[in-house]
Amino acid sequence: GPGVRTASVNFATQRARVEAPETIREALRTAVERAGYHVLPASMSTDDAEADEQARTRRSLLLSLSLTVPLLFVAMSHGAFAGAIFHWLQFGLATAVVFGPGLTFFKHAGAALRRGSADMSTLVSLGALSSWLYSTLALVLPDWLGRDAHGAPQLYFEAGPAIVTFMLLGRWLEGRARRRLSDAVRNLTALVPARAERLRDAVSEWVEVKELIAGD
Repeated sequence: GPGVRTASVNFATQRARVEAPETIREALRTAVERAGYHVLPASMSTDDAEADEQARTRRSLLLSLSLTVPLLFVAMSHGAFAGAIFHWLQFGLATAVVFGPGLTFFKHAGAALRRGSADMSTLVSLGALSSWLYSTLALVLPDWLGRDAHGAPQLYFEAGPAIVTFMLLGRWLEGRARRRLSDAVRNLTALVPARAERLRDAVSEWVEVKELIAGD
């Protein structure tokens, strides 16, 4: 945009760097955040940002997993845990996951919606919210949506949290793989020598690698 000095994007690390005068930085920050992204302080390195993001994802994953596992255990028990108390237990666990760790997907989906587009967060949000809404209605109004063969409301609370947990797991694994790739590239770059011996007109001299030109 007008006033931007330089802009570069690294798809491997999913980071962009923009240099702009102070007068338009606030407008840039607003535009970036409206698009659903975060603006990092200039003092924060890419490694620190990735480590911080990975730590947040790990915490969300562990919380989601700790709530989803017992939810699946109750929901898939084939009637072993019957009764209203277990139905409301499913509601509580599902609500905690969908609107807790799953909230990040709603935020990204909302940002995509404002841009007039859709992404994976949109699909996750639709799937998780649909199962939660239907199951909540079935719990509150069981006669309206119908009951199963045992007379219990037909609940699918486990679907949404399972989607959220698997997506968080995938995001965490992706972040770990990206971190390892960055470390490998950094180690490879470190092997490049800083100086080289150049032979020109039978005269040998040591120069910086960046000073070399084709034909040296």
